[in-house]
Amino acid sequence: MNIANTAPASGLQPSAAVVEALNTLASRVPQMLASSDDDCDFWCEFSGEADAILESASGDDYEFANGRIGAILKAYGIDDGYGSELSDF
Repeated sequence: MNIANTAPASGLQPSAAVVEALNTLASRVPQMLASSDDDCDFWCEFSGEADAILESASGDDYEFANGRIGAILKAYGIDDGYGSELSDF
């Protein structure tokens, strides 16, 4: 599934490292869902990776990453509130 790399609202481009980490996370979601025995297993794995991305990002990268994580979840029909405060993602 391709999740768009939409630029942050500021118009600045996110760092390549953040984009790469988000692309990796997005590509791993189907595997995480398939290998999880229950929701808790999925959330432990997903949130661990997502939180690591957010912790490494700052400023506009953080806003971009938070919104993109929300978009990744939404693309798989999962809603947890990531990116909910960012309406332009």
